[in-house]
Amino acid sequence: MPTVTLITEKETLCLHAQKNTLVADFLQREQSPLPMPCAGKGRCGKCRVKACGSLSPVTAEEKNALRADELAS
Repeated sequence: MPTVTLITEKETLCLHAQKNTLVADFLQREQSPLPMPCAGKGRCGKCRVKACGSLSPVTAEEKNALRADELAS
């Protein structure tokens, strides 16, 4: 089961997510303080998370929304 570490100004939480869960869905379910102006639909491009480990391939939408340095990290 994947582990998600949420780091905020107030605390650091290590939570478990179901495999193949979208990050936005997970954050909404966990009532994360991360603002998601478009409700995690990927339309506004304002949300940013850093992900590592076993990830799905980068989508065309992600390539369009992220800078080259963001994709590299």
